[in-house]
Amino acid sequence: MSRECEELNKLLQTPLAYLEVKDGKPDCELLLDHLAQTSTEIEVLFSNRLRVLEEKTRDTFNWERGELLEFAKAIGLLHDIGKASRKYVEEFHEKDSKKYSEKFHQKKLALQEPKLTFSQHEIVAGILIYHLSSNIEDSDARRRARLAARVIARHHAAMESRHPAKVRDRCKKEFLREVLEKIDYSVIEQVRAACRGHELCEILSRKPESRVVREGNFCTDFVTELARISDTPETTGRVHDFILLNALTGMLVVADNLVAYRNRRRSKSTTDGSTPLYVKHWLCELAGDCAGD
Repeated sequence: MSRECEELNKLLQTPLAYLEVKDGKPDCELLLDHLAQTSTEIEVLFSNRLRVLEEKTRDTFNWERGELLEFAKAIGLLHDIGKASRKYVEEFHEKDSKKYSEKFHQKKLALQEPKLTFSQHEIVAGILIYHLSSNIEDSDARRRARLAARVIARHHAAMESRHPAKVRDRCKKEFLREVLEKIDYSVIEQVRAACRGHELCEILSRKPESRVVREGNFCTDFVTELARISDTPETTGRVHDFILLNALTGMLVVADNLVAYRNRRRSKSTTDGSTPLYVKHWLCELAGDCAGD
């Protein structure tokens, strides 16, 4: 086995946020590093804004002082947790197995630049958090968890067919089931330790019942709710849901992309070319018109 192939196989045993082969050499970002850095970026960039938002929404969500910042940091730690599924690595091997032969280093193969992809990983994380929060007795904690699920499910919504309202009609039940079944909970335990006991990470550390994963119709039962937007809020509570959903998702998008851009300098996949997509998306989200865009 070539040195390049050995290096790649070793990388694939580690939870990754990103992997692309460039000129025959793997370029990657470790998942746990990406999550921790995104959480820190949210704190560095948005702590002042989060304090203002906390004050405005305190009565609705019963925030303790500084709690919204910790909530946003926990979202940063969890936003890509769907990538911890081994299903993605299995697909990567199946799709590109011929490229990882003894001839892997040859130029004609290297030029194909295989890439590890994580289809609908944001929906997977949203489903996990939303489903596991259903049994929480504390109504405030349940409301916060469902807000987090909707924020995370939207953090790639600017990309084609990635808004939950669109995924609802296109997602494959069998694929989602396999991804959920193959989540590596040792990764979640490591994230849980970094969360220092935050309620969101504690929720996610509980495994869903295998029967629910096996029989659940996630596309209709959960994705429909994740797609819901408060486009015509009438009560103070709904207004605050609406404000926090958009503000927190925007913060996550900014932090996620800044971290990715710094860590993937060799790749051209995270350049400013994606910025207009996100601007366009948040304009239609604010107008409550993304579902039909």
